[in-house]
Amino acid sequence: MIMRNIKMTTLLLRPYCYRVAVSIVLLLCCTTSYGIIYSNGGIKYELGNNTATVCGLEDFNLTDIVIPSMLTYNGIDYTVTLVQSMAFKNCDNITSVVLPNNIISIGESAFLNCSNLESVVLPTNLETIGESVFRYCSSLQSVVIPKSVTSIRESAFSHCKNLDNVKIESDIIRTIDNDTFYGCEKLRTITIPSSVETIGSCAFYCCSSLQEIELPKQLKSVGERAFSGCTSLKSIEIPSSVTNLGRYCLEGCSALENISIPFVGTELNPESSSGNTLFGSIFSRSECPGSKEIIQVYYPSSSVETRVGYYIPTGLSKVKVTGSSN
Repeated sequence: MIMRNIKMTTLLLRPYCYRVAVSIVLLLCCTTSYGIIYSNGGIKYELGNNTATVCGLEDFNLTDIVIPSMLTYNGIDYTVTLVQSMAFKNCDNITSVVLPNNIISIGESAFLNCSNLESVVLPTNLETIGESVFRYCSSLQSVVIPKSVTSIRESAFSHCKNLDNVKIESDIIRTIDNDTFYGCEKLRTITIPSSVETIGSCAFYCCSSLQEIELPKQLKSVGERAFSGCTSLKSIEIPSSVTNLGRYCLEGCSALENISIPFVGTELNPESSSGNTLFGSIFSRSECPGSKEIIQVYYPSSSVETRVGYYIPTGLSKVKVTGSSN
């Protein structure tokens, strides 16, 4: 009788044990609504539709990240094409990253605050560098942006305080977005491609080591405070193609000796007289080190004289206006 009860209990437990075993298998290779989460070499990936997305670290002791171009799972090959947003955020053990050439996009904040990241090799087929991707990567020293890139999003390299050399090989990129190189205080040289039409607000804010920059001849717009705080910049030539100069775009550029601008003020052919029509409007309203105050006058629609004080670089001795003047 006792043996019969034991056999009956075993039979009743078999379906339960099977369910437990299945659950364990699913935990080892988790399936989400998006795809399969798979780990390889201490790195997590999401697999689906024959492609793989890099999700982040499983082993947080990894220092050198080398992402493979292909993963094989259950006899199926998956091409690695994306790095997920925030995939390696705050992973401060990482010192180097090599990404395979088939990756086309790096998501927002993917390497945000990887403070010990010194070098990164970007894919030759990369199209998009997302917002804040390398923000606060304070050990990053140089970067080459490949020819395939069409978009560098806002703050992509902001506060990379040791970044001293940037080469943009792409000749199809149209915009250097807002805050892209904000606070890159050691940036000395950068090559801006001829295709760029817009430099966003604060794009090079406080790049205090930047000594020279060549702007493309088809540039149309320079954003507010774009070069503010570039205290080593001695000269700048803003091409005649530009129709909009953001306010204070040269604020605090205390080393400036000569500039070339397409017009006086911040906009070409304004409809009415305002502070934006004044030479000083591209500089600063507040006192900066190495600056002197000038008082300018304009007459708004009320015909009442208005006086405005601006602070321009003390050493500025040559100003060339190449196009229409206000």
